[in-house]
Formats: sequence, C-alpha cells, structure tokens
Amino acid sequence: QRDYKWKEENVSQLWGDISSTSDRSFDSTGNLVSNPRPHFMGPIVLQRFKGSAGKAPEIMDGQQRLVTLSAFFSVLLEFASKLTDGQQREAWKNSIEANLFTYISGEKVPKITLAKDNEVYRELVCNKFTKCDRDIYLPSLRNVRKDSVAFNLKSNIDLLHKQIDQFLGQAGTNQFDVRFHQLIKTVEHLLI
Repeated sequence: QRDYKWKEENVSQLWGDISSTSDRSFDSTGNLVSNPRPHFMGPIVLQRFKGSAGKAPEIMDGQQRLVTLSAFFSVLLEFASKLTDGQQREAWKNSIEANLFTYISGEKVPKITLAKDNEVYRELVCNKFTKCDRDIYLPSLRNVRKDSVAFNLKSNIDLLHKQIDQFLGQAGTNQFDVRFHQLIKTVEHLLI
C-alpha cells in the first residue's frame, strides 16, 4: 500500500461528514432520532494472497480512511478520560482501544500496520493518547519533511484534536458527556 498521504483538507472533509452525520442523527438531548440517515464512507477492500495463511490481509482500498479513523479513535481516548462517570470512562476507554489494537500473547498489536513509518504510526496512534504525549514524542514538525508519514499523521491528529475539542465543548459538564456519546455512537454505528 502507498504511504499515508492524507492532508488536512482530506481530514477536514472526513470530520465534516462525521460531525454533520452526528448533528442530524441526534436530538438536543442526545437521543437518536427515528430513522437516522447513515453516512457511506466508501468501500474498504482487503486482499489475502495465496499461501499467506495466518497473515493479515492487505488493504487494497480504504487505507487512508482507516488510518485517519484510527487516529480519530486515538484522540477520542484522551476525551474519554474527561467523562464524569467512572464506569463510563473505563467502558468507553476499553471500547475505543479495541478499535486500535489487540493483545496477542501479552503483546500489544495494532489493528493496522503501515508499510512505511509504522513505528511513528504505532507511537502516535496506538501508544500516545494525549496531545501532550504526542507533542513530547514529536515536538515540532519544523524538522520533519512535509511529505512524510510522520508529518501527515501528526498534523492530522492535531487537527482532529482541535475539531473534537470544539465539538465536545467544556469538559466536566453533562453536555460534554452527551456530545461524547453522540460522537462515538455516530462513528461506531452510523458510518458505513
């Protein structure tokens, strides 16, 4: 598969699709409207190769969307920690992590592996779950090539963080919790 190439305009379009789907699918109290209209994200095409039993399939179409959605879930982990209910915090944390990685023989294994700069992906998306941790890992993009996977991932994660923060509003309020549930239910149930 090609490198992760999405730029901020691609991520902004994806965010627009997610936020508009969320806004039209829930009422002001956070309840799902009757007959919500899901959003079609496009096909995801996987391929297994002959003689590759036990090996993960390759993504033929949809890699950019899947990597970006993984980054989205990674950013959501930070916001899940701000939910007021401790049980909800833990339940959503576990649910979101299940979208990013699994454990095999005690080792954390990401659900997606990139052909190039996989270590950067693993750190920024699967290991660093706060903006502060990501900024410490990759403090400045000034010294990173603008066409690199690291640059695209970090700048897109920063953009997602900003957009999700604006969508959710003030942490610690009941409205924050309602908007969080609305957003994650949109991604998990209304994106096709």
